[in-house]
Amino acid sequence: MGLELFDWYGGPSYDTPAWPPSPDVRGAWAESTQVWTDRMQFPELIKALKLTRRKSGALVLGRFDPPHVGHAYLLAAARAATEKRVTVCVFSRKGDFVPGASRVNALRELLHSQKAMTVNEVPVDEDFMTGAPEPKRWAQWFRSTSFQNDVGVLVSSDPNAEPFAIEVGLEFLLIDPMRQVVPISSTAIRADPWASWSALLPPLHARFARLVALIGPEGGGKSTVATALAKHFTTSVSGEYLALIAGGLDRPMTPTDLSQDALRGQLEANGQVRFNARRFGIIDSDVVNLKLWFERLFPQQPPFTLRPTDWCHHYLLFDDHPWTGDKAKDEPEQRKRMVHDAVKLLEENGRSFAFIDGPREGRLQKCIDAIEAWVKTKPSLRP
Repeated sequence: MGLELFDWYGGPSYDTPAWPPSPDVRGAWAESTQVWTDRMQFPELIKALKLTRRKSGALVLGRFDPPHVGHAYLLAAARAATEKRVTVCVFSRKGDFVPGASRVNALRELLHSQKAMTVNEVPVDEDFMTGAPEPKRWAQWFRSTSFQNDVGVLVSSDPNAEPFAIEVGLEFLLIDPMRQVVPISSTAIRADPWASWSALLPPLHARFARLVALIGPEGGGKSTVATALAKHFTTSVSGEYLALIAGGLDRPMTPTDLSQDALRGQLEANGQVRFNARRFGIIDSDVVNLKLWFERLFPQQPPFTLRPTDWCHHYLLFDDHPWTGDKAKDEPEQRKRMVHDAVKLLEENGRSFAFIDGPREGRLQKCIDAIEAWVKTKPSLRP
């Protein structure tokens, strides 16, 4: 067709995004891990409890499925209640909402600066954590542990745990049983993680974050809208990695530039955006667009295949828009074909998407409406 990809991308009319992006691309809503962990010590709330520091260690038990700020408050109380070590046991079983190892890692990151705290995963039978604690069964487990002689107080927000404490001779310290100080529960988070996003421990955010990608032919306003969407929803956004590749070449583009270099770079960018997202991140032209460009520029080459993990969770497909740039770069039939191929690709692979058409100035609002409709389907509860 006589044109290279950088005929549309790069050059003086296009701002090639800096890459890699800043380590913290989360925006004004984010805070550093250190600031967050300091805040999760709840200094004023713990001071108000007026706890006596025991000479023996403390024990905290639970599923922590998933861990949240209420658990952080409970652990802060346990730290304040002893001069010795706090042992945290995370009961895990098959089919938990969040795997035990992920819960343990999240709690360890929360407590990374607390040297006198230990977090252990304890795999248990299916019915071990069903209903109220069974004192004798829990006692049997407790007496088999290596730390049984190191703890003297059980710290819990569940009054039903007291019989177990009595059974094994531990003092029982009840903290916020009515969830009044920190009004959140794991049950509420499991029902809708996004509705309780600020209550989730940050190390788990990426697990429940999703990605919304803007795709379609050149000239539709994707990059402008992507930036505006990130601002509107207060979340992370990626620059278009394809633009970086196109703007940085001093030679004709090859199939490998797209199918390997750009693909790898875009997937890395997607991962970073998801890690820093607030509920969902915005991707400006993801690997689907790479595949479409590859097939447009190199029709004689075998198309590359996308793996199940390469896809974003929702797509905003921009319809063709009348070209407003250099007439020499105007390829209306190619753009229309690209939209057709995108619809086919998304439908054949069962991907969630919304079609964004009309004048450029109205596309931002259409994207906002489409995302808000998608959010109502609770995508955080789906893979």
